[in-house]
Amino acid sequence: MLAMTSSDSTPLSLVSHRLEISDTGHRGTIRYEGEIDGKSWLGVEWDDPSRGKHSGQDPKNAAVYLFKVSVPNSASFIRADSSKVLLARTFLSAVRERYVEDNSEELKVNQNVKSSGLKTRRPNEDVEVEMVGWEKMRQKLSSLKGITILGLAGMQIGWVDQTLKRIQQQHANTDSSGTIEADQSPNAIQQTFPLVQDLDLSRNLFQTWEDVARITIQLPHLESLRLNSNRLVFDHSVTLDPVGSLLTAGFGNLKILALNSTNICWDDVERLAPHIPHIEALFLGFNNMASLGDAKYPPSTDVKLNEDLQQRQQPPLFPNLTAFHLDQNNLSSWPQICRLVSTHMPRLTTLNLSNNKITDITTPLQLQIETIFPHLTTLNLTCNRINSYTSIHTLNSFPVLVDIRVRDNPCLLLHPPTQIPAAATAADRDSTATITTTTTASHISRSDEITARLAKATRINGKVISQRDRSDAELYYLGKVAQWVHVLRTSTSAAGTINSASVSAPGGTDEAAAAAAAAVAMTQRESAIQQLVQEFHPRYKELCGIHGEPEVAPASVTSNALKDRLVVLVFCLIEGQEVGAAAAGDVKKRVEKKVPLTMTLRALRALVGRVLGVKGGGFRMRGVSGVVEAKERGPGGGAGGVIGTVELDEEMREVGYFDFVNGDEIHVFV
Repeated sequence: MLAMTSSDSTPLSLVSHRLEISDTGHRGTIRYEGEIDGKSWLGVEWDDPSRGKHSGQDPKNAAVYLFKVSVPNSASFIRADSSKVLLARTFLSAVRERYVEDNSEELKVNQNVKSSGLKTRRPNEDVEVEMVGWEKMRQKLSSLKGITILGLAGMQIGWVDQTLKRIQQQHANTDSSGTIEADQSPNAIQQTFPLVQDLDLSRNLFQTWEDVARITIQLPHLESLRLNSNRLVFDHSVTLDPVGSLLTAGFGNLKILALNSTNICWDDVERLAPHIPHIEALFLGFNNMASLGDAKYPPSTDVKLNEDLQQRQQPPLFPNLTAFHLDQNNLSSWPQICRLVSTHMPRLTTLNLSNNKITDITTPLQLQIETIFPHLTTLNLTCNRINSYTSIHTLNSFPVLVDIRVRDNPCLLLHPPTQIPAAATAADRDSTATITTTTTASHISRSDEITARLAKATRINGKVISQRDRSDAELYYLGKVAQWVHVLRTSTSAAGTINSASVSAPGGTDEAAAAAAAAVAMTQRESAIQQLVQEFHPRYKELCGIHGEPEVAPASVTSNALKDRLVVLVFCLIEGQEVGAAAAGDVKKRVEKKVPLTMTLRALRALVGRVLGVKGGGFRMRGVSGVVEAKERGPGGGAGGVIGTVELDEEMREVGYFDFVNGDEIHVFV
């Protein structure tokens, strides 16, 4: 049984202590200790809420709560005398197990030693692994004094005080030696590890920040500390004086601090900030944070007033912070982030906001982007909810931002409209009007589109962008946008056409007034198109100035539709062997046929022979162009005849090579 009483009959409570289940590795905090049905039980709030079964209710009466939990249904009861319960152990005992003791029970060592390593085989596994240099490394680590990087994640470490010691002495999982090292003896840890700079204490059983500080205070060279997946609170019994407190002494030299999956809130981060004045990289991912404090801005845009307010502000919380990681949280307010960075992180260069709920990153009117992020070079916005191209183009205003990640945001799936809505005139579209879009694939390659939209980025979504990559992407982007604009201008659907009759004209039938009304309608239409271009492709004009305005290719060139890849040709069977153009009376048979532009002349010859009933392939074919234009001019219309002929004798050429248009003829001489 875990609980006990001291010699003076004072009960020793396990409430607020941390524990781990030996067979599953689940960790939790003890919230209740007492008897239920005559047996001793522990009420545990689990770090992983999915392991819980209730919220601390009395098993006999669900209306009565024996303890409270932060997450509903994250608690359960376990027997206090269970052999699976592991309480915190000392730092030095964990070190001895990890770095000194021989783990021969866990690894079956093949004594046949070859080269400089050991061949080992794990239980129930057939794969044999040779650990090269194992003995040499073990001897080096067993001295401990030379270690600079210390990895003790998942070792059930905590600060073992006198109360917990007495409880552990009756617990089945006491040290094999029957004693517990006194971590709290003067300089015990420092004498063992005088050179440690990087310490990983993730997934352990610490209760308070002060417990961790009691260890780190003995590591004078420590610069990097990882406390991921711990649950830490502040000990209110310890002085909060930031000048000489235990926390300042224990964390004052840190440059890197990782607090992922600790459920820390921003209030606690602000409380911790004075004790880590030299911190350069702070990791706060996977903490379910929804807020970063007050997001209010000065109500006035007056520059002098804002300067006075800034002068009255307190010193920044993180004056030396360069990398700030807030990935996998629930943050949605960009103004909060702007306030925090501009006020408390003057040297920030890297900001990770991936997997949050941010919908917009336009800058508040009271602040200039140059003053908020003057040194930011790297920004990660992957897997957010950014829903407008305006936000993406806002990134171009960051003065030195070159490394950007924006994958998996809704705006990158938007398909710009192919028609101008009827209400999208210059007069009808106010500042609050929106254009309906669909979330289908964009009309531009996604990687090329992002590259062209982000003018200064040299690395996008992890890929280095060379000058050649940028030039190719921008040219491709320009061509696609130009084609889209062309579609808008030529659309004849009801939704996209601005009828000139909608513009009232005096007299109604006056031709001059009608022409003026048509001109006004055209101007309104062009204005609506330009607004759409600015909304969906703000860099279009800028890129046109750099590369020149692209020409729009015909639909037959760019379209993959079969109807755009066909040409109507007229097959004419000619009697005799005329050298010049055949007269109308010489045509024995005439057949009109749609022919794919990709058809070879060999296939065309077979088609012509079948359609005109000519057996064999010994006939001669001649292409005649300009027939339609000649007929429109008539006998007195200038040349009056055919404007071009070409002998069709290269069997592997495609029809499209000859630039035929609808109505051109193929003369067949037998």
